[in-house]
Amino acid sequence: TLPMALTRHRRSVGLAAEKRHEKSNMGAWWVEGEGKIPGIPLDSMHLPALDLLMLDIEGGEPAAIAGAEQHIEKFHPVLHLEWKKKIHERAGVDPDEFHEKLLSYGYELVSEKRNERTYV
Repeated sequence: TLPMALTRHRRSVGLAAEKRHEKSNMGAWWVEGEGKIPGIPLDSMHLPALDLLMLDIEGGEPAAIAGAEQHIEKFHPVLHLEWKKKIHERAGVDPDEFHEKLLSYGYELVSEKRNERTYV
């Protein structure tokens, strides 16, 4: 486990959660504002390979993908993403535009089940 957040640009970030989830659901936290958590783009990790990128990061998926464009272009990993309209909206992301961005990378939506999408 690496104590960091995947972001578009290198920066320190904070976390936020709805009051009802603060103690009971650590999976319901999201990156918000500045803080003490290192945020890095995946591309800065210079991975030797990337076959699967699975993200369930409460609306941070578009920023993480933007920070992984070089790895996506080089390795074209399978993308498995959380996909909830309310989470995208809270993050200021238009789900249709994000979908179109993924298609522009050469991806095809192959599975959509409940709150998840898989692109290959």
